[in-house]
Amino acid sequence: MAKASILPGQVRLITAISAVHVIAWFAYLSQIPLGQYLSPGEQSTLETALSLAQGNAPDDVSFTLYEFGLSLMARFAGSADALLFLARALNTLALVAATGLCAIAAGSYWKKNRAVWLAGFLTGLNPILVFWSAEQSPALLTVLCATIIFTRLLQWLRKPSCGASMTIGLLLALACALETSLIFFAIAWPFVALAYPNRNKPQHLIGAIVGPAAAFLLLIVSSIQLQDPIGMHVGNLGKGIYEIFNSHEAYDGKSYSLHNQVNYFLFVNPIHWGIILILAIAGCYVRLKDGFKGNSTLALAAVLAVFAVSYALNEAGSQTRAALYPILAIYAGGAVNMPRIWKHAGKRTKRRMAMGLLALAGLTYSDFYGSRSHVNWESDYAFLAEANLNLEQNQGAQEWATKALEINPARDDMRSIIVRAVFNEWALSPSPTLLPTETAQLYLEATKRGSKNDATTRVIEAIYYFKLRNTEEARRIWEEYRNRSAMAFICLYWTGAITDPRSVPLETYRDDPYYDLAMRAVRINRNSTAYSESERLIDNILANAY
Repeated sequence: MAKASILPGQVRLITAISAVHVIAWFAYLSQIPLGQYLSPGEQSTLETALSLAQGNAPDDVSFTLYEFGLSLMARFAGSADALLFLARALNTLALVAATGLCAIAAGSYWKKNRAVWLAGFLTGLNPILVFWSAEQSPALLTVLCATIIFTRLLQWLRKPSCGASMTIGLLLALACALETSLIFFAIAWPFVALAYPNRNKPQHLIGAIVGPAAAFLLLIVSSIQLQDPIGMHVGNLGKGIYEIFNSHEAYDGKSYSLHNQVNYFLFVNPIHWGIILILAIAGCYVRLKDGFKGNSTLALAAVLAVFAVSYALNEAGSQTRAALYPILAIYAGGAVNMPRIWKHAGKRTKRRMAMGLLALAGLTYSDFYGSRSHVNWESDYAFLAEANLNLEQNQGAQEWATKALEINPARDDMRSIIVRAVFNEWALSPSPTLLPTETAQLYLEATKRGSKNDATTRVIEAIYYFKLRNTEEARRIWEEYRNRSAMAFICLYWTGAITDPRSVPLETYRDDPYYDLAMRAVRINRNSTAYSESERLIDNILANAY
């Protein structure tokens, strides 16, 4: 007798394809600065988790549930890189699991194999979900929680049970801890559990309250805090509600709209919010035309309404809205029946359907409230400029910093990045060449437009002074920054102002971009007849312009 499969064959195949898709994204990401360099927020998340795992976190410091979860994984990771791998693996599992559950729910809801495939692929191959799966954030875990909650809710609507009321309440409590914008659902659930069932209303109410109440007590007595503060930005209500229905992905630490354009892996994938929303509404229409009561359709409308208000009040972004994708995908599976509905519809009905489609498309693809503004791209450009610079991709650093300056010319930090990138290109080149006087003068003028508070920029400015034979000004600047810049130490040591390198604790420069060069400099035997590569490099940095 053949052994029964855990999942139907088609769902198993859908989840496998989804897993391959996510892994392919990570492979692609590992080759570009976006994936090789973490944002300050991501670095902070990993550091907090590692500190908790090692017992180094102060007792009075609070942390999120997601950071606490990562700290449990950090016990099996010896470094931040290993923890990053585990965090991304967890996101992958969450997305694959959500894909499988979504496909199964669509199959149960629509009784159609094509609905299973459509719902599964709209979730598992969704480029927005795949994009956020690389983030060290609870977005994908929230997606999984929302999928489980809604699939349970669909079952509960058909046959309410007290156990399901409690399960949904507990899952909502967990989801709220991962994504604050879902807190209104946890508040509303006990009222739904009391009003909807025909029998055992008090038991349903008690079961629905258990989860949110337990979560509230946990937040009071522990150091765990909500992922984000609860917002009440009433002035943002109109714009926020509009953003929920608009296809544009709102800024959320990174701008998906930008990365979708510059990364071919994302750009070629046509799945997006607008098409899924339209297909989901089409599925609801099919459901009603097929003569069902409409309880599940009303549930979707209620979820969208509550979510829109919560999203707006909390000024949330793309990662928050990601929780709705699998929910909409379940309803979108019903769009496979639209050809049948269209075929049997009269001319008047067809005209109404076409007008409804145009109205919905107009809403989701319109641009009110400046929703599609590129103003937030400045932050992405700045991040990519910094990432390229730290990964020694100097041309890329200059290009992205220039783009940031085009949006905001007041960003002196971007000018400093350009200064460092230009300096690194000639100064750290494997084939050192002398600079012409005119070029050195141009570079000097550029450094003066950089950040006045950036030690590295000021030290590089001094190097150009030195190359132009203004040694007095150069040494004055180097002395000023000798305790903050490894390059200042190198210059002072190489020009004889520091005779004993042991008098300077080099460990203070450990986080400096030129720390390794400083370590190589003090190891050079300048009395040796051999002329090392490091010696040639430093000599060229301080050689006079010609």
